[in-house]
Amino acid sequence: MNAIKKTFIFILCTVLIVAGVAAIIYLPRRTTYNKLIDKYSKTNTPNLYIVPTEKNLQASSSKSSNEKKLSLHGLRFSTPWGDPLETNTNSNVTSYKYSNNMQLTILDESDESTIYETLRQEHPDDLKIARDFWGSDIITSKYKFTDSVLKLSPEQITPSLTKKELVKKDSLLNMKMLITPKFEDKIFKYSINKIKVFQFGNVTPTTEIMILEVYGEDNSAYTIIFKGIGYTQNDIDNFIVSLETNKE
Repeated sequence: MNAIKKTFIFILCTVLIVAGVAAIIYLPRRTTYNKLIDKYSKTNTPNLYIVPTEKNLQASSSKSSNEKKLSLHGLRFSTPWGDPLETNTNSNVTSYKYSNNMQLTILDESDESTIYETLRQEHPDDLKIARDFWGSDIITSKYKFTDSVLKLSPEQITPSLTKKELVKKDSLLNMKMLITPKFEDKIFKYSINKIKVFQFGNVTPTTEIMILEVYGEDNSAYTIIFKGIGYTQNDIDNFIVSLETNKE
């Protein structure tokens, strides 16, 4: 989830859950609703109204003749820029530099704990609260957690929600503020080769940084950063189509 460690976010989830339980007990439902409407107005939090748009992809017939297949950290993929001039690896981060000044950085987050694992190890007493509050899917699946956060919008906060539902949405929207790049106005979602991908932002002629979040069905997770000028959405599409995971 970009520059913020998932472990930190998951621990923060626990704090929000405890605060949420307190809010459910002490605040009237209507008061909770009114506070959230003010907190998440479009003026204050415009990025929280952006939800993923699902896109279908197929391999393009206009692939680059310089296409190069690579594999690392359990992830297989192809790039259109030939052999990298330089490869730097530091623990779970690998960066490729190319002759056209493109840079591709891959952060392997597969070994980072889920909410369930973090709570079991560090806050076991809060595990049942988290399961009851979030549901089992969100706390055990990195993809389902991210998907639940990104697809939520303040527009889904309505007067008919119970206090528990209001507080849950508040907690997820707090998470969304942390994990969504604030300079983007689009999020795209892809499903390909049993892999789920989120793309943050559109590719334009002046785009310098593009971020992908990639999730395998084995709970593997990667942040992929494209940096440079001159790459196209077709390059991103072909990269996504080529993705495969082979985590043990």
